[in-house]
Amino acid sequence: MSVHQDFQRRPKLIASDLDGTIVAHYGDITQRTIDAFRKAHEMGVHIFFVTGRPPRWMPEIKEAFGIGNAICGNGAMLYDLHNDKVLRGMAYSSRCSTGGSKRSLAQSNPTDFICC
Repeated sequence: MSVHQDFQRRPKLIASDLDGTIVAHYGDITQRTIDAFRKAHEMGVHIFFVTGRPPRWMPEIKEAFGIGNAICGNGAMLYDLHNDKVLRGMAYSSRCSTGGSKRSLAQSNPTDFICC
């Protein structure tokens, strides 16, 4: 396989869950995992950490990896780890659970992250 073919087969994005996946249940992240994500990033792969955590619980991820963005709050926000900034977020009121906001959902920007 040529270098060009290898590049075409490489993923453009890696999105991974955190807790219980790359962060062990006892709280550790292996150096092998850190190295693999950093290598992928160096190769031009976009890294996203996907989690139910709020941004205030992300410092250990930033310290361990130093790269990537996160989709936090079970999809409620796109968070820039490096700059500690919410880039985009969307939340709906309790009307979501009662079905009263179908019109709001239909009118929302399809690039928004929606958490109900």
